[in-house]
Amino acid sequence: MELTTGKTSMILTTDRLQLQALTAPQLKRYLDDAPGLELELSLRLSRVVVTERVRRAIGMKLEKMKAADPARLAWYSYWLIVLPDKGFGAGLIGFKG
Repeated sequence: MELTTGKTSMILTTDRLQLQALTAPQLKRYLDDAPGLELELSLRLSRVVVTERVRRAIGMKLEKMKAADPARLAWYSYWLIVLPDKGFGAGLIGFKG
Protein backbone atom coordinates (compact mmCIF):
# COMPACT_ATOMS: atom_id res chain seq x y z
CA MET A 1 0.00 0.00 0.00
CA GLU A 2 1.21 3.47 -0.85
CA LEU A 3 0.09 6.80 0.62
CA THR A 4 0.44 9.91 -1.52
CA THR A 5 -0.25 13.34 -0.10
CA GLY A 6 -0.42 16.66 -1.88
CA LYS A 7 -1.40 20.18 -0.94
CA THR A 8 -5.09 19.37 -1.00
CA SER A 9 -5.36 15.64 -1.48
CA MET A 10 -4.53 12.28 0.00
CA ILE A 11 -4.54 9.03 -2.00
CA LEU A 12 -4.12 5.49 -0.69
CA THR A 13 -3.08 3.05 -3.43
CA THR A 14 -3.08 -0.75 -3.47
CA ASP A 15 -2.55 -3.14 -6.35
CA ARG A 16 -6.25 -3.11 -7.24
CA LEU A 17 -7.74 0.19 -6.12
CA GLN A 18 -7.18 3.71 -4.91
CA LEU A 19 -8.93 5.69 -2.22
CA GLN A 20 -8.81 9.42 -2.88
CA ALA A 21 -9.91 11.90 -0.23
CA LEU A 22 -12.15 14.49 -1.86
CA THR A 23 -11.83 18.15 -0.91
CA ALA A 24 -14.92 20.12 0.12
CA PRO A 25 -15.15 21.79 -3.32
CA GLN A 26 -14.84 18.37 -4.99
CA LEU A 27 -17.64 16.93 -2.84
CA LYS A 28 -19.87 19.88 -3.72
CA ARG A 29 -18.97 19.47 -7.36
CA TYR A 30 -19.84 15.75 -7.24
CA LEU A 31 -23.37 16.81 -6.24
CA ASP A 32 -23.76 19.80 -8.54
CA ASP A 33 -21.49 19.14 -11.53
CA ALA A 34 -20.34 15.52 -11.75
CA PRO A 35 -19.18 15.93 -15.38
CA GLY A 36 -16.92 18.81 -14.27
CA LEU A 37 -15.46 16.67 -11.47
CA GLU A 38 -14.87 13.88 -13.98
CA LEU A 39 -12.81 16.28 -16.08
CA GLU A 40 -10.89 17.49 -13.03
CA LEU A 41 -10.05 13.97 -11.85
CA SER A 42 -9.73 12.39 -15.32
CA LEU A 43 -12.13 9.63 -14.24
CA ARG A 44 -15.66 8.51 -15.01
CA LEU A 45 -17.81 8.67 -11.85
CA SER A 46 -20.68 6.48 -10.75
CA ARG A 47 -23.90 8.47 -10.55
CA VAL A 48 -25.99 5.76 -8.87
CA VAL A 49 -24.24 6.22 -5.52
CA VAL A 50 -25.54 9.79 -5.14
CA THR A 51 -29.02 9.09 -3.79
CA GLU A 52 -31.06 11.66 -1.88
CA ARG A 53 -29.84 10.10 1.38
CA VAL A 54 -26.21 10.38 0.25
CA ARG A 55 -26.82 14.01 -0.78
CA ARG A 56 -27.99 14.80 2.77
CA ALA A 57 -25.00 12.97 4.28
CA ILE A 58 -22.57 14.87 2.05
CA GLY A 59 -24.27 18.13 3.05
CA MET A 60 -23.68 17.27 6.73
CA LYS A 61 -20.06 16.34 5.98
CA LEU A 62 -19.51 19.66 4.22
CA GLU A 63 -20.79 21.51 7.30
CA LYS A 64 -18.47 19.54 9.60
CA MET A 65 -15.54 20.18 7.27
CA LYS A 66 -16.00 23.95 7.71
CA ALA A 67 -15.04 23.64 11.38
CA ALA A 68 -12.39 20.94 11.00
CA ASP A 69 -8.66 21.34 11.47
CA PRO A 70 -7.28 21.83 7.93
CA ALA A 71 -4.56 19.23 8.56
CA ARG A 72 -7.27 16.63 9.23
CA LEU A 73 -9.78 17.46 6.51
CA ALA A 74 -9.19 14.20 4.64
CA TRP A 75 -10.53 12.29 7.65
CA TYR A 76 -13.73 14.38 7.69
CA SER A 77 -14.37 13.98 3.97
CA TYR A 78 -15.60 11.14 1.82
CA TRP A 79 -13.03 9.15 -0.10
CA LEU A 80 -13.62 8.19 -3.71
CA ILE A 81 -13.16 4.47 -4.40
CA VAL A 82 -11.27 4.36 -7.70
CA LEU A 83 -10.73 1.36 -9.94
CA PRO A 84 -7.58 2.61 -11.70
CA ASP A 85 -7.49 -0.06 -14.40
CA LYS A 86 -10.97 1.06 -15.50
CA GLY A 87 -10.52 4.80 -14.84
CA PHE A 88 -13.72 4.69 -12.79
CA GLY A 89 -14.83 6.20 -9.48
CA ALA A 90 -17.07 3.39 -8.24
CA GLY A 91 -18.32 4.80 -4.95
CA LEU A 92 -17.66 6.71 -1.76
CA ILE A 93 -16.48 5.68 1.68
CA GLY A 94 -16.22 7.78 4.81
CA PHE A 95 -15.74 7.80 8.54
CA LYS A 96 -18.49 8.57 10.99
CA GLY A 97 -17.84 10.77 13.95
